[in-house]
Amino acid sequence: MLTSHTDMNALSLNSKLIGAYASCGDLGSAELVFQRTANPNIFAFNWMISALAFHGYPEKSIGYFSLLQQSRTTPNKYTFPIVLKACVGLMDLNKGKEVHGMIYRMGFELELSVANALIDMYGKCGNLEYARLVFNLMVERDIVSWTSMIYSYANMRKIDESFILFEKMRLEGIRPNDFTWNVMIAGYARTGDCDTAFILVSKMSKEGLTPDLVTWNAMISGYVQSHRSTEALALLQDMLDAGVKPNEVTITGLLPVCGLIDSALDVGV
Repeated sequence: MLTSHTDMNALSLNSKLIGAYASCGDLGSAELVFQRTANPNIFAFNWMISALAFHGYPEKSIGYFSLLQQSRTTPNKYTFPIVLKACVGLMDLNKGKEVHGMIYRMGFELELSVANALIDMYGKCGNLEYARLVFNLMVERDIVSWTSMIYSYANMRKIDESFILFEKMRLEGIRPNDFTWNVMIAGYARTGDCDTAFILVSKMSKEGLTPDLVTWNAMISGYVQSHRSTEALALLQDMLDAGVKPNEVTITGLLPVCGLIDSALDVGV
């Protein structure tokens, strides 16, 4: 393009080039093209905000959102879920509220993806009241909406509220996916109710789904903290049999129990 003297402003080529670099993870080149773009459009801004947020640079992502606000470019419904993810990365509840205010003023609050992102942001930043308010006002909910709200309660160790929502979701005909199940199982395990967690694992398996590594780790840690070392090791063996490879968190969860190091080595960790 450069050597052929292509007009980069034609057909929004600059924005497409930014998107190409950003989607391939070449953030340096994406930023360079962005800086050389005279009037970046909303797609260019969205790519930069998104790429930086997803690659672990939430502060820079918010910086591009601030730049967007200073320009004459208008955000769209795809902008806000990304910005809210960056707020989660910074754990900045005040910035999240500020973005929520902008969403409300622009009339995007009832957009499904935006509302889901708001629930996720408020839940992970510890404001259950606002998360539930957004959830209650939604005119449409999908599995992401329910799971985000269930996770918000479970993350704050309010597992009873999570279970009520979980059952209500199923009554409304929405089938939990593997992430929803994993949230519930890990939630019970972290509160020390390993028996309920194990029952949910059995129910999950009957629906053809399997626990992920985070859930296995939470359950093993729960058994260890409940001084049920034999069951913790049995669970480790179940995890290995299921083809799930343990990580540092798995081993760390086992170490507090006397004698587990040798037993862990015996099962091939």
